[in-house]
Amino acid sequence: MESESSMQAYRKGASVRLLDNQKACLYGVPWRHNVRTVSALDAMDGVGVYYKHVPVPGLWTEEQNTHVLKEMAAAGCKRIRYAACHGMYLNAEWTAPSDHEQKEMDYILRGCKQAGIRPTVTFVHIPAMGTGDEMHNWWDRSWNKGLMPIGRGVPGDAEYDAYFEKCYAALEAIAKSAREAGFTEASSYDLEIGQNLWWGFPATPPFPGLTEAMLQPGGQVYEFGKALMERLRAAGYNEPMLWWSHCHHLAGRMSDKDMPAVADGRAISIYGGYVGRTDDGWLGSDDPAAPAMSPTDAWPARPAYTWFHDVAPAMFLARPESYLADYTRHDTLLPVINASKKPLSLTAIGAVPADLQGAMVDSVDADGKKTRTKAPGVDGWEIKSRALTRTLAFWLNQGSAYILLHSAYEGADDEMSFSMIPELKNPAAFSWKQSQPLRTMHALSSAFDGAQKLNKIKPLAFRYELADDAELIPAVPMMGPLRASDAMVILPFQVTPTRYAVAVYVMTPNMFERLSPRQMTLEISAAIPGDVRTLVPTTQTEGKATVLSRAAATTTVQFDVSDDVTMLIFDVK
Repeated sequence: MESESSMQAYRKGASVRLLDNQKACLYGVPWRHNVRTVSALDAMDGVGVYYKHVPVPGLWTEEQNTHVLKEMAAAGCKRIRYAACHGMYLNAEWTAPSDHEQKEMDYILRGCKQAGIRPTVTFVHIPAMGTGDEMHNWWDRSWNKGLMPIGRGVPGDAEYDAYFEKCYAALEAIAKSAREAGFTEASSYDLEIGQNLWWGFPATPPFPGLTEAMLQPGGQVYEFGKALMERLRAAGYNEPMLWWSHCHHLAGRMSDKDMPAVADGRAISIYGGYVGRTDDGWLGSDDPAAPAMSPTDAWPARPAYTWFHDVAPAMFLARPESYLADYTRHDTLLPVINASKKPLSLTAIGAVPADLQGAMVDSVDADGKKTRTKAPGVDGWEIKSRALTRTLAFWLNQGSAYILLHSAYEGADDEMSFSMIPELKNPAAFSWKQSQPLRTMHALSSAFDGAQKLNKIKPLAFRYELADDAELIPAVPMMGPLRASDAMVILPFQVTPTRYAVAVYVMTPNMFERLSPRQMTLEISAAIPGDVRTLVPTTQTEGKATVLSRAAATTTVQFDVSDDVTMLIFDVK
């Protein structure tokens, strides 16, 4: 057993905070300043998937769609996100969702009800921005759908009021469909108003007149979204929890004052973690002509971030938890979650294997045609499965109310895309066991089997020592290096009054570069009378940790840890 002096405490002293002065840092580990033991039952209920690009109605019947949803539920999926997009196309002739749009909404919501899945419906619409035809002309250039003019852009103007009424009718169509599908109890489903920057990047260049003030109380976007929510509540629709998504991704500028009182919480969607190189635009640019790396760069305007440590090693960054989990792009969400009196949910976050440096090979044939193919030895399904466990375990422990993984289905373009489900020729015969990511989700959820509602959480504390402590990020003159022992992640979930499941892994900066398993010695602040089981959800490999010592208030165990999640499952006295 390692000596007492070689063990380090997992918790770092100060509480988690944002870095000052637009600084970013490669060596920070803010999650170790945010050590939390949380309810496993709440974590189980927070597991979800963005149900995107699913071909209903059309290639899939309602019955086939319901079958797929039931299989996802059997794998541990408790929630799905469905983006209702009929609110994007509100011209003067619009009266209701099209037959196709209505069937899509009805099929998915009825399927959720039958599968026991809680839906998050995202009301994708264009909030009032600007005056007159400005919004119409901007949208028409990209989508050619004849959006209505909004006059002077304020309530009381006839054109603005007409557009608001159309938007409310589009929103109420969702509430009616959900009620008819059986979601009739208060707070029985979630309704996301807006979709972060969807009205700008990445779908189309941001509205030229959009300002940050428009998202704050009294601002045009804020007041438009607030009025929609208040109108829905006044009409008696208490079934949905209302999530405010008229927001940007700049954590340092977020606060509860940006949400109206009628909103139950804030929703953030990031899609992917926006992987990239530290020496190629990672921090943004002061050049307005520079290509955007992420929504943070596209809008709102901000000066380029600078490194806290002045210089940085040139390297590729690809953490599935995303830069919202660390300081690599300044904007960690952890202090935002802690400071808020309302919950925050991540309604779209996922991994794209094709975006990882080295995962794809570019080639040109004799005719000059360019193609991209998967590099030899790369397994996109395995990459997404590892990303899934890290993302779910991290954010469900670190304070997100729920997580919706992006995304369910991409058809034939599946392995190297976001897709969690392979292309289905016969959806009626689909089993969750056909999907490696869903098998992984099922295994991760199984660690929480028997989870109970707890009146009180009893937190755990940890000390540890890591053998063969690999260097993950080399040192620079001011700071570093970052070693595997620095980037340890230990995430405890309390399952019952006496049972815990603890996720342990190394948060490597690039998930494509694997960290081989190495021995970890872990002291747990609890007396554990029996075995400490191990489970690697990605491979569904089970085993036992070696118990080195048992004391009145601590137990010390030894097991292998890597960049992939290992769950420790044990009962305490």
